[in-house]
Amino acid sequence: MEVEEDNIRYRGPYPEWFIDKSRTNDQSDLQQQMWLLTGLVLHPENCALHLSLYKWHLSHSLIPVAAEELSKILKDFPDDPELVRYLSDLLGLINSNSNTAEVNVFKSLSQAEQQGVYLTIATSQTHDKLACTSTVLQMMRAYPSSIAQHAISAAKVLIKYEQQQGSKLGSLNPLRRMLILELMPLILSKGNEFLETLNETVVTLFVQLIAHYYIECANVTDPTIKEEYQIVDPWADLKDNLVKFAKLHCWEILPDFQSVNVAEVRKQVEEAVSTESTDPGLFYCLLFLLFEYSFKYVKSVDSFSLILVRTNEKIDSPKTPAVPVEEEPARKRRRTLSLSESSSNILSFFNIARTSHCYLQKKMRKQYNSVREELNAASWRWYSLFLADVAVFNGESDLTALQQKHCKEYPIDELRILTQQALASNGPTSTFKSLWSLLEHLPAKSDTAPLSVPDIGISNSETGENFSFVVNTRSKLCLHICQTLTGMVQGRISKTKQSDILALLLIIYQYDVETFRTELARTIEAVKSVKTFKYKGLLSQVSEVVLLEELLHIAVHTDVRLDISSDTKKRYNKEDVIKSIKEHVQHCKDSCEDDVVRFILDHKELIETKFSQFAFASS
Repeated sequence: MEVEEDNIRYRGPYPEWFIDKSRTNDQSDLQQQMWLLTGLVLHPENCALHLSLYKWHLSHSLIPVAAEELSKILKDFPDDPELVRYLSDLLGLINSNSNTAEVNVFKSLSQAEQQGVYLTIATSQTHDKLACTSTVLQMMRAYPSSIAQHAISAAKVLIKYEQQQGSKLGSLNPLRRMLILELMPLILSKGNEFLETLNETVVTLFVQLIAHYYIECANVTDPTIKEEYQIVDPWADLKDNLVKFAKLHCWEILPDFQSVNVAEVRKQVEEAVSTESTDPGLFYCLLFLLFEYSFKYVKSVDSFSLILVRTNEKIDSPKTPAVPVEEEPARKRRRTLSLSESSSNILSFFNIARTSHCYLQKKMRKQYNSVREELNAASWRWYSLFLADVAVFNGESDLTALQQKHCKEYPIDELRILTQQALASNGPTSTFKSLWSLLEHLPAKSDTAPLSVPDIGISNSETGENFSFVVNTRSKLCLHICQTLTGMVQGRISKTKQSDILALLLIIYQYDVETFRTELARTIEAVKSVKTFKYKGLLSQVSEVVLLEELLHIAVHTDVRLDISSDTKKRYNKEDVIKSIKEHVQHCKDSCEDDVVRFILDHKELIETKFSQFAFASS
């Protein structure tokens, strides 16, 4: 029927015409088949005709013939859209475990052809990297022998695409979850079969990606997300993956690396750093232990609102007054902070993390800094706060960079770092500057009753300095401000006759007379040793009954002239002073904390000038 006309080769009706004719209801089975065969004679390159003939064989249960036809189509038309659409439907039937003729035909294909079906679909899905990799994963699960050939390339596709997306994708995005939770286990299960492909560079990349994923899982606090992502123990999962990668490349691994016994881990870390090894396995062991235990340390510290501070003595230790004072009226009892079993490991958590950090900084600084940058560790709040505590422990006082990095997003962390700065400051200028900055950032009122400081302490064997954990509530922050201020001049109190210094101390001691009992008694003795104690307005600043009773005792039973009235023009009169003190006793307060803080804020310049001149004056 072919004729030449105007140099156009006529090949009969279009392929669709033959397909339509084969589907008319008045055709017999033989006629349907003949129409398709005739169409193929005229249009052998048409995939739709081949698929129609294949489906005709399928509908007549001619499974071997249909399998042969499908095999030919897969070979001759691998990229045809008609074939891809059909194979997608076929794969859906396979995944649903259907027992249809199409599935039986698929099972009749060779294993290479079956894998070809998956790869054909995956190739058509290159615009959707998640769907494409998902199809390859299905193939590798069905045919483990294909893992060595396709796993690494599939992982690289996901990694490259994720890098291209940049900040558009979160750390727990579907691509990363598929890579870590689905693809990586397959790679590890067959790692020995492609060690050349899985070289150390690729392993390092995989380990860092795994680390980033599981650390971000540890950062999740939303229970809904935890349940959705099935986050149980990300640190255990992270260490388990490292052990498997280490076995592939014979890296050194700490014997108790995966132990949950904190004492065992600490012992292993101390022994490891003494070897001064630079093995990659040891590097990642120490790195992951550093991240895990700095995370647990800050979490434990946060749960009790604790901060690490440098101190020459045990903070809030019971103090015996040098001079007996009148019995105090009933006051609100302070709650005692009870440490749970987990929080008793705070020091071990800190020591494991600090030891690992110091070793990596000293022996593997370049690699350590590179990995931290790759993981964007600076964005982890707990890691930065841990570094702040290490800085305090090492005697560093410049925490400004850490403060600026976190104060905008985490106001409470600014208080924490400001407190550390204040307590680590050296010299009058930096000390006062830090204290005033801390005071200005305090919340208006405490949310809870004051807490007593737990009996936790640590010493730096290199510097000989002692450290304690203090409670990071407003009340405690203010207490340590008062302790720092008064601590500047306490050592010289017995030698001074300066009324203004003594008066400022008495006002500040009101913040917590129980804590300052010894200092208060010593200052009262200093007041008794002068002939005239003059500080106009002192009485208006005193609301603490213990202090008022001490002043009353001095006024009545000593010869000291107490010139402490608010009236600057009124001349001293002993009887008037006694009367004024007695009147003030009737209006004393249970707590003077807010009054003392307000006084310090209102008299910053005076306190700084007087204390600096007195405490830091040259001999």
